[in-house]
Amino acid sequence: MIEQNDGVILNIASLAGKNAVENGAVYAATKWALLGFAKSLILEVRKYNIRVVTISPDSVDTDFGSGHHPNKDKILKPEDVAEAAVLAASLPARAMMSEIDLRPTNPK
Repeated sequence: MIEQNDGVILNIASLAGKNAVENGAVYAATKWALLGFAKSLILEVRKYNIRVVTISPDSVDTDFGSGHHPNKDKILKPEDVAEAAVLAASLPARAMMSEIDLRPTNPK
């Protein structure tokens, strides 16, 4: 990317990286670390026109974790996260969406 003077780095974090999570300290800590890493990386690579985007979704309907969410039909789907990634990566090279908080519209 540096040689090409262009690129997009996409990170998938979690809202757990921005909010405390009971019984999820280790998971939350890794997501906090990813957010800090990404913010520093932006400063290091933007001079090479490399954009760094971090997407922090809320609960996503996957097999990760317990897989039992009371409103499973209303939580995010993996394709919602994928669409956010495509949206961020498809912006003009002059624009960077550095962080995206992705939540369900109506989780209740």
